[in-house]
Amino acid sequence: AAITACEKGSQWQLAIHLLTEMPSVRVAPNKFSYSAAISACEKHGRWQEALVLLSTVLAIQIQPDVVVFGAGISAAEKGGQWQLALQLLSTMLLTRIAPNVVTLSALVSSCEKAGQWQMALQLLFDMPAAKVVPNEISFSASISACEKGGQWQLALQVLSMLPDARLTANRISFSAAISACEKAGEWRMALHLLSIMPAATVAPDTINVNAGISACEKGNQWEIALQLLSFLATDRLAPDTISFSAAISACEKCGNWEIALLLLAHMAIVKVEPNEISFSAGISACEKGDQWQMALQVLSTMRESSALPNVVSFSACISACEKARQWQMALACLAKMLEVRFMPDEISLGTLLTARDKASQWQMALALYALLPTNAPPARNPLSALSGACEKKGTPVPTLHHARFRMYTGYQDGLL
Repeated sequence: AAITACEKGSQWQLAIHLLTEMPSVRVAPNKFSYSAAISACEKHGRWQEALVLLSTVLAIQIQPDVVVFGAGISAAEKGGQWQLALQLLSTMLLTRIAPNVVTLSALVSSCEKAGQWQMALQLLFDMPAAKVVPNEISFSASISACEKGGQWQLALQVLSMLPDARLTANRISFSAAISACEKAGEWRMALHLLSIMPAATVAPDTINVNAGISACEKGNQWEIALQLLSFLATDRLAPDTISFSAAISACEKCGNWEIALLLLAHMAIVKVEPNEISFSAGISACEKGDQWQMALQVLSTMRESSALPNVVSFSACISACEKARQWQMALACLAKMLEVRFMPDEISLGTLLTARDKASQWQMALALYALLPTNAPPARNPLSALSGACEKKGTPVPTLHHARFRMYTGYQDGLL
């Protein structure tokens, strides 16, 4: 009883201490003592200690029951040890202890966390043969496993099995299924699941709606994404950074830079802090809309906020300037990248090479080429842009690799 009290109070160390003190007062620990101590360790995330206690039970030939094994399997599940959890199930069967729904649900959750969706489904489908009726936890974990494995159709199939099992889909089940559809770009199905949640007496929350907005973003459905965003405000659900970022990305993909910037500005009004994704999507929207000045303005605002510019945001600005033939501003963006210790990727440098080619600035093209990694093929074929820039000035293309070293040393000496 004392060990159980420690287990309920999350005092796993005291529970183990009491267990180890029992022999000193000539009280032999039994399966109930060990079960309570294992549960205390499992609830506190001390899965290694829980499994050591379980191995002790097996070693001293105390006949464990399903509760002892269940606590051990739950400990293995929390520790991400799905293979060990399956081994414990095998040991249960060898000792002729029938698993129950708690044990098998913990096994399904263990496989789900490890990304083993095939094993999770096999355990779910084999439950009736073991005379175990699956519960909401079993189904929800199986749907989540399918979601993590990119199996959106199987996720929907498992969700559809709930009524036959006389179970009602809960928020976790719907969330996993919607997320599975979102990841697969199945925006119509994601919206359908959102629409039937109230009929199942499950009110969509911000996480569910965010998944729907992300699904619309992947499906280039910016209007519906904005409707879902407005739904969050009208249904007393507060939109968060993820909500706005997904909506801005949806507008960016469809070239609606004005709306993207309005959403970015509205975040400050509703006191939602933009992150790197929000700003980068806004800059990319400006780049696609040929608004290089606005792109630079957003980048400037980003640098003044708590969100730090990254390679994506700088690259989008460089691309916007390149499209507008503003190679000086593109070069200024490159300087800012180096200032914050970001090494430009091949796309950024390829864009700058193209801008320099258009401006016939072949010396700077060579200097930028010197920054390209020697062991990676540049994206956007900047070599062709560099060749064109050099050919305009009569510089032989075969000398480029020799020029790389010379221009790199020139860059180090302050050429840029």
